[in-house]
Amino acid sequence: MTMPAQAMVHGSGRGWFFPAAWMLLGLVLFGAGGCGYALEGTHLSGPLKDARTISIARFVNRTHEPGLDLTIEEAVRSRFLRDGRLQVVESIDADVALEAIVEEYTLTPIGFSRQDQVQRYRALIRASVIVRDSVREKVVLNQELESESDFNAESGSITTSDVNRQGAISAISELFADELL
Repeated sequence: MTMPAQAMVHGSGRGWFFPAAWMLLGLVLFGAGGCGYALEGTHLSGPLKDARTISIARFVNRTHEPGLDLTIEEAVRSRFLRDGRLQVVESIDADVALEAIVEEYTLTPIGFSRQDQVQRYRALIRASVIVRDSVREKVVLNQELESESDFNAESGSITTSDVNRQGAISAISELFADELL
């Protein structure tokens, strides 16, 4: 059941609802400022809360897809730079060190034409990621991550299909970086 807009604000016009809402919002914002509240994503927590810098080692590629490691590594590096919570440095003196091994890259046909030709693929990457706290000399993350992306295969055009595949690899790399961070 849909209620008329006037009924939703308890009366005609603006009534008491809007001043009360502004007062409540002001109290929440004022009160939150003094209790150590911070927007989610602006500070690190857990074992990395004191970290200020990160080094990102060259990713190792154990797949048969040339350059996949470089594409993923660049996406991860760019994601950390955009995030800004950790400064990316090219030094073994960083507070945190990230290493990754790209273990798997697969293309799976998922859509077919009436003539049984592949029209759509799913690309998947799987990588092992290790994050080390260089200050405390301990591993804080040792995990496998997977990301996937679908793309269209253009029948009769190898060039277009290859461009679509490269686009899918870029999309997977961005997803991987987002999942990592």
